[in-house]
Amino acid sequence: MMPYGVRREAFVTAALLHDLGHVLGFEALEAPQMEGCGTSRHEAWGARFLSELRFAKEVAWLVGAHVDAKRYLCFKDEAYHASLSAASRTTLRHQGGPMDAHEAAKFERTGLADAALALRRCDEAAKAPLYLAPGEADTPEAAMQAFSRYGRTAQQFVLDPASASDCGTWQLSPLQRRKYLRQGFLVVENFFDDDEAAELSSFVEVMRGWEVHADPARQYLVHYERVKGCNAPVGANGAVVPAGHGVLMRVENAVSAAPDSPLARAALGSVAAAVGELFAEVETARAARKDGCDGTYCALCCDGDDEVGPPTANRAPPAHLFKDKVNYKQ
Repeated sequence: MMPYGVRREAFVTAALLHDLGHVLGFEALEAPQMEGCGTSRHEAWGARFLSELRFAKEVAWLVGAHVDAKRYLCFKDEAYHASLSAASRTTLRHQGGPMDAHEAAKFERTGLADAALALRRCDEAAKAPLYLAPGEADTPEAAMQAFSRYGRTAQQFVLDPASASDCGTWQLSPLQRRKYLRQGFLVVENFFDDDEAAELSSFVEVMRGWEVHADPARQYLVHYERVKGCNAPVGANGAVVPAGHGVLMRVENAVSAAPDSPLARAALGSVAAAVGELFAEVETARAARKDGCDGTYCALCCDGDDEVGPPTANRAPPAHLFKDKVNYKQ
């Protein structure tokens, strides 16, 4: 335990992840807000996502409270207020400014207020270039080793082992799901890790050699298109494609043809799970709108920029694959 009433591992993890909400904004390809200084309500978005990932409650609470801690310190400590960086002063204006006396008294009554204030002090200290905690590390390299050690500590002690397995290897953030609700599609960058991406790329290259065929039992379809100036009959299944006279455009239904391939594992695994999350979000949003908007899913009926809503309690079942297609067009 620490003097602030939280486990040391939880405090360190919250310190490492307190600005996670900004990262979620970048990941969701949101335009910078707060005059270009980051994601609005980043503390709440980060806390909600950590709760959905089954992090310990005190970790999510501390992440969600670090902006209020800043506002409290600005109310209580004029020197602290004056020491804020230009960017921090800008975001403070968008975060409600310094607390008033009523807000400060309410904050003081929260059980982990001292921990939140200590985390905020750590946040400010860490803004110094190459700041090294006394006794923790003597060089930047040693500091990075300490950072890695804390990362392992977070994984070992803070995630709930009983439920962490439900999270899978990828979970869409609430900001990504909100973006899908608003625009009807979602672009996800870096969805696959390096090993998965390499496996998929290799298999896609193998598919270039698949033959055009007329046998329905083969299931997949290879589609070529004419090369400009070439009169040779090239096309889809059943057509003979003379060497050098056609350009491969796409392969369809490869998952059924190669059920043990990296493509099939991805399509029926992590991709289907992520799409299932989006479908479930739509249904939840529709139900909330039908029952009367409470701010949780405002994306469907009003602006909702400042509404974060509670964590999603349950993971959605995977979606069913209707069709797969690999495009080779460039």
